[in-house]
Amino acid sequence: MSNCRYTCTEWGVGKEINGDEDVKRNEVEKLVRELMEGQKSEKMRNKAMEWKKLADEATARRLQIWKSC
Repeated sequence: MSNCRYTCTEWGVGKEINGDEDVKRNEVEKLVRELMEGQKSEKMRNKAMEWKKLADEATARRLQIWKSC
């Protein structure tokens, strides 16, 4: 599985860009605007915050275990 598959499909926090051809500036701009202002932007931001919270919790537990040793 590729990173794009995970970020776009599995984790729901990314957009896929056509990598088969030379990527044009306007294509990148369009995708960035979608991420910042589009209909799915709020959903992706919420999903990213959810992943951040999970990562923070996971590292906090490991830190507590490490400190107790």
